[in-house]
Amino acid sequence: MNQLLNILACPTCVRAFQETQGNAAGYAILFMVCIIMPIAASIVFCFIRIARRQARADNGEYADPFLEQIKHEFNS
Repeated sequence: MNQLLNILACPTCVRAFQETQGNAAGYAILFMVCIIMPIAASIVFCFIRIARRQARADNGEYADPFLEQIKHEFNS
């Protein structure tokens, strides 16, 4: 457990954790990481899901002909 906290903690917190052997600071860091990571993962999941839905629903109805022409010229 201490190895994980030493990797994830800031230098000041690591030093305080090693000198005083206090578990409160280490557990606070672990708690914050455990809260932030699922939130970040859910945000990334939502963006990927929205992008996939948009790609499936794109039927070209609102496509800009000018942009299509530029894409065609760029790829040629």
